[in-house]
Amino acid sequence: MLFIGVDLGWVNGATGLAALEFRGDSLHLKALSLAADHPEVLRWIREQVGDGDAMLAIDAPTIIRNATGQRPGERLLNAEMRRYGLNCHPANLGRPFAEKTTQFSLALEAEGFRHADTLEPGVPGRYQIEVFPHASIVRFFDLDYRLKYKKGSVAERVVQLRKLRRMLYTLRNASPPCLLKNLPDIPEGGIARKHTEDRLDAILCAYTGAHYWFWGRERNTVFGDADSGFLVVPSNVSYRRPRPTTAAAT
Repeated sequence: MLFIGVDLGWVNGATGLAALEFRGDSLHLKALSLAADHPEVLRWIREQVGDGDAMLAIDAPTIIRNATGQRPGERLLNAEMRRYGLNCHPANLGRPFAEKTTQFSLALEAEGFRHADTLEPGVPGRYQIEVFPHASIVRFFDLDYRLKYKKGSVAERVVQLRKLRRMLYTLRNASPPCLLKNLPDIPEGGIARKHTEDRLDAILCAYTGAHYWFWGRERNTVFGDADSGFLVVPSNVSYRRPRPTTAAAT
């Protein structure tokens, strides 16, 4: 079972990609990359997963049915997370990214990755979910407010991105534990900093997918559904929890 994080370029720009795998009872980073466009992302996923099982956790709106406004799941998530300074970008069919992100998701569906607004924890399969990295950061690291690594001056962003890098190492104490080593250094600025940000976001997406697969709705909240679009956000996060009895061997 692999856990793939996709920090998708919604219209253009690079996509961050990460793959986590279990080695024993801990997750480890199998691959970390960038892709220039959606076809390259799909090729990378095929190379990593092949015909095997995987959870794909995607930072992009993968299901959009509404012509205008927000999706129902976005409204629910915003109401819950607004006190942390978080709001989803509204997704509707009138947005310039709508066709690109939904077509990407349909391509994954054609390869057997079903939308997993519901799943039985620990059961192998081919799944895809939408995630919101900012909300994952708040939940996993018990923050009172969002981490501002995408706002402010370049210098301020570098400071915050380095803080995120340090936080990711603490996932070794999470459940399931994720033992990360030698994460990319944070450049002072330029496109290299943005590419590093994309890859760190991809790791966060991948771990969010692993946490959802491991615990299901016991320790995650699903905002919305597969009809109108849904987002998975960690909840009731606790470090060093015992392994759930429903989890299957990987």
